[in-house]
Amino acid sequence: RHGYEVGPVPEVRLPQRRFADAKERREVLSVLHERGIDTAGWEDRGKHFADLYIAAAPAQFSDLMERMIAARIESEQESSSSGYIRR
Repeated sequence: RHGYEVGPVPEVRLPQRRFADAKERREVLSVLHERGIDTAGWEDRGKHFADLYIAAAPAQFSDLMERMIAARIESEQESSSSGYIRR
């Protein structure tokens, strides 16, 4: 609509907030499992996580995505305990 290309950065998740209560946790986990999303080590720990999306003009999108993926790989190499990378 505004000429931007939008897409998720593969395998990057950002922690959000804790579940409000056990009911919300059960409901969210149920929906994620129905969608085939593996919650082990993520939402199973009691927090919402969100995928990281980027947006850029089509001419710059591929370069930006490549840089984001390179940064993710560098982050993985620096710390195997990163809370932001979905493996």
